[in-house]
Amino acid sequence: MEMKRYVALVCMALVIVVFLTSCMTVEGTMSVPIEPVVEEPMVVAEVPVEEPALEEEEVLPVAKPKIDWMLSAQGLEVSIGERITLVLPPDGAPSAIWGDGMYTDDSSIGTAAVHMGLLAFETGGEVTIEIRDGLDSYAGSTRNGVTSTPYTEWGGSFVFLDRNGNEITAP
Repeated sequence: MEMKRYVALVCMALVIVVFLTSCMTVEGTMSVPIEPVVEEPMVVAEVPVEEPALEEEEVLPVAKPKIDWMLSAQGLEVSIGERITLVLPPDGAPSAIWGDGMYTDDSSIGTAAVHMGLLAFETGGEVTIEIRDGLDSYAGSTRNGVTSTPYTEWGGSFVFLDRNGNEITAP
C-alpha cells in the first residue's frame, strides 16, 4: 500500500509542478507589455494607361451629330468663325428662316439648307456651317419650295460651306 501512496504523492507532486509552471508562464506572459500592432497602409501604385498609338496615315473618324430640323445656330455651342458639320435626318419639316445665303443665327439650319438647294426634307443629309457676325439687314426670297423672310439688324449669322471650306452663295 505504501507503494500506491508513494506513486500517488509523486503524481500529485507532478501535477502541482505542472500547474505552478503553467501559472508562472501565464503570469510572465501577462506582465510583458503588449505592443499594439500597427499595420502599414497599403500602397497602391498608379499604373498609367497607354492609349494605342495611331499610325501616321490613320485618321480617326469625326462624329457628326444628328440634329433636329428645328435646330438653329443659336442652339449650338460655337463661336464666330467656328465651323460645324451636321447630319439632318430624313423626313424633316420646314421651320422659320430669315436671310438669303447668310441667315440669322436663330434660323432653322435644315430649312435654310433646303432653301439653298443643299438637301431635301425627305432625304436629309450633311451640311457644314460657319458662324459669322450679324448683318444690318437680311434679304428674303423663295427657292426650292421654301420662303425666307427679310429681317432687319441681327447679332449673329451663319453661312453654308462646301467640302473645300468655301462659302456657298445663294443662286
